[in-house]
Amino acid sequence: MVGVIGLGALMVGGQMVRFLKPPTLTITNPQNGLVTALPSILIEGYTEKEVAVAVNGVPIQNNEEGFFQTPLPLETGVNTIAVQATKKSGKQRTELRTVVREATSAPRISLNADYRTP
Repeated sequence: MVGVIGLGALMVGGQMVRFLKPPTLTITNPQNGLVTALPSILIEGYTEKEVAVAVNGVPIQNNEEGFFQTPLPLETGVNTIAVQATKKSGKQRTELRTVVREATSAPRISLNADYRTP
Protein backbone atom coordinates (compact mmCIF):
# COMPACT_ATOMS: atom_id res chain seq x y z
CA MET A 1 0.00 0.00 0.00
CA VAL A 2 2.88 2.37 0.72
CA GLY A 3 4.28 1.68 -2.76
CA VAL A 4 0.98 2.59 -4.38
CA ILE A 5 0.73 5.82 -2.42
CA GLY A 6 4.32 6.68 -3.30
CA LEU A 7 3.71 5.99 -7.00
CA GLY A 8 0.56 8.12 -6.92
CA ALA A 9 2.48 10.97 -5.33
CA LEU A 10 5.15 10.76 -8.02
CA MET A 11 2.54 10.83 -10.73
CA VAL A 12 0.80 13.82 -9.19
CA GLY A 13 4.17 15.47 -8.63
CA GLY A 14 5.16 14.91 -12.26
CA GLN A 15 1.90 16.45 -13.43
CA MET A 16 2.40 19.38 -11.07
CA VAL A 17 5.88 20.03 -12.41
CA ARG A 18 4.54 20.09 -16.00
CA PHE A 19 1.72 22.40 -14.89
CA LEU A 20 4.12 24.83 -13.21
CA LYS A 21 6.71 24.99 -16.02
CA PRO A 22 6.39 27.49 -18.87
CA PRO A 23 5.64 25.96 -22.28
CA THR A 24 8.36 24.96 -24.69
CA LEU A 25 8.74 27.36 -27.61
CA THR A 26 11.00 26.93 -30.62
CA ILE A 27 11.24 29.50 -33.42
CA THR A 28 12.43 27.89 -36.66
CA ASN A 29 12.11 31.01 -38.84
CA PRO A 30 13.41 33.71 -38.98
CA GLN A 31 16.97 33.30 -37.83
CA ASN A 32 17.97 35.92 -35.26
CA GLY A 33 19.89 38.77 -36.90
CA LEU A 34 18.46 38.15 -40.38
CA VAL A 35 19.06 40.99 -42.86
CA THR A 36 16.62 41.16 -45.76
CA ALA A 37 15.18 43.53 -48.35
CA LEU A 38 11.82 41.73 -48.35
CA PRO A 39 8.76 43.66 -47.13
CA SER A 40 7.57 40.71 -45.00
CA ILE A 41 8.76 37.40 -43.56
CA LEU A 42 7.16 34.18 -42.39
CA ILE A 43 7.31 33.51 -38.65
CA GLU A 44 7.39 29.74 -38.01
CA GLY A 45 7.87 27.52 -35.00
CA TYR A 46 6.27 25.08 -32.62
CA THR A 47 5.18 24.73 -29.04
CA GLU A 48 3.16 22.27 -26.97
CA LYS A 49 -0.41 21.23 -27.73
CA GLU A 50 -3.16 23.55 -26.47
CA VAL A 51 -0.82 26.51 -25.96
CA ALA A 52 -1.85 29.98 -27.16
CA VAL A 53 0.67 31.77 -29.39
CA ALA A 54 0.99 35.50 -30.14
CA VAL A 55 3.41 37.39 -32.38
CA ASN A 56 4.07 40.96 -31.23
CA GLY A 57 0.94 40.72 -29.09
CA VAL A 58 -1.35 39.52 -31.90
CA PRO A 59 -2.84 36.03 -31.34
CA ILE A 60 -2.17 33.53 -34.13
CA GLN A 61 -3.44 30.02 -34.81
CA ASN A 62 -1.36 26.94 -34.19
CA ASN A 63 -2.35 23.43 -35.21
CA GLU A 64 -3.13 20.46 -32.96
CA GLU A 65 0.57 19.51 -32.89
CA GLY A 66 1.60 23.02 -31.83
CA PHE A 67 3.09 24.13 -35.19
CA PHE A 68 2.44 27.74 -36.19
CA GLN A 69 3.27 30.10 -39.02
CA THR A 70 2.18 33.61 -39.90
CA PRO A 71 3.38 36.34 -42.25
CA LEU A 72 4.70 39.50 -40.63
CA PRO A 73 5.25 42.82 -42.44
CA LEU A 74 8.61 44.47 -41.80
CA GLU A 75 9.42 48.13 -41.31
CA THR A 76 12.62 49.49 -42.86
CA GLY A 77 15.38 49.20 -40.26
CA VAL A 78 15.49 47.06 -37.12
CA ASN A 79 12.41 44.95 -36.33
CA THR A 80 12.10 43.23 -32.95
CA ILE A 81 9.78 40.24 -33.08
CA ALA A 82 8.36 38.80 -29.85
CA VAL A 83 6.76 35.35 -30.03
CA GLN A 84 4.91 34.41 -26.85
CA ALA A 85 3.49 31.02 -25.87
CA THR A 86 0.99 30.88 -22.99
CA LYS A 87 -0.35 27.78 -21.24
CA LYS A 88 -3.90 27.63 -19.88
CA SER A 89 -2.30 27.90 -16.42
CA GLY A 90 -0.98 31.34 -17.40
CA LYS A 91 2.68 30.27 -17.56
CA GLN A 92 4.44 31.98 -20.46
CA ARG A 93 7.61 31.81 -22.50
CA THR A 94 8.76 34.55 -24.89
CA GLU A 95 11.39 34.28 -27.61
CA LEU A 96 12.77 37.37 -29.35
CA ARG A 97 14.18 37.74 -32.84
CA THR A 98 15.74 40.78 -34.46
CA VAL A 99 15.35 41.20 -38.22
CA VAL A 100 16.75 44.11 -40.22
CA ARG A 101 14.98 45.23 -43.37
CA GLU A 102 17.33 47.09 -45.66
CA ALA A 103 16.08 50.19 -47.41
CA THR A 104 15.60 49.68 -51.11
CA SER A 105 15.47 52.39 -53.70
CA ALA A 106 13.48 52.40 -56.89
CA PRO A 107 15.47 51.71 -60.03
CA ARG A 108 16.53 54.82 -61.91
CA ILE A 109 15.79 55.13 -65.57
CA SER A 110 17.64 57.69 -67.61
CA LEU A 111 16.62 58.83 -71.05
CA ASN A 112 18.77 60.47 -73.69
CA ALA A 113 17.66 63.46 -75.80
CA ASP A 114 15.46 61.40 -78.11
CA TYR A 115 13.71 59.75 -75.12
CA ARG A 116 15.39 56.40 -75.51
CA THR A 117 17.26 54.54 -72.88
CA PRO A 118 21.01 54.67 -73.40
